[in-house]
Amino acid sequence: MSVLIALLLLAGVQDAKPVQGREAILKQDIELAIKKLGSDRFTESFIAAEELREIGRPAVAALVSELNRRDASPGVKRSICEILGAIRDPNRDAVSALSARLKDPDEYGTSVASAAARALSLIGDERALPEI
Repeated sequence: MSVLIALLLLAGVQDAKPVQGREAILKQDIELAIKKLGSDRFTESFIAAEELREIGRPAVAALVSELNRRDASPGVKRSICEILGAIRDPNRDAVSALSARLKDPDEYGTSVASAAARALSLIGDERALPEI
């Protein structure tokens, strides 16, 4: 009887699909939250921004990539600047992307440039300072 149960359990394990890894799930969560930043529904975009702040440093690379997109909307760019400022990761790519946004002419309530300046001040990295 116990051999039969063991064979059934073994057969069930062999047919099981591999479980998605933690990193893959986190990557999907980050991508979905970034997509929701552009939502017309305030609560959806607000919650997405909060999720990205909570995820923190693992989300920085994806946020920087989205910030560097030419077709990103002003609202999304401003939100990403604010999120990067809240995360406060002195990542070279993040500082560089935020510094590039200092000359961004787009506005969404407040200018993208001012959101980038606030984010850089929160990060406090010397690379954000202009050369004299």
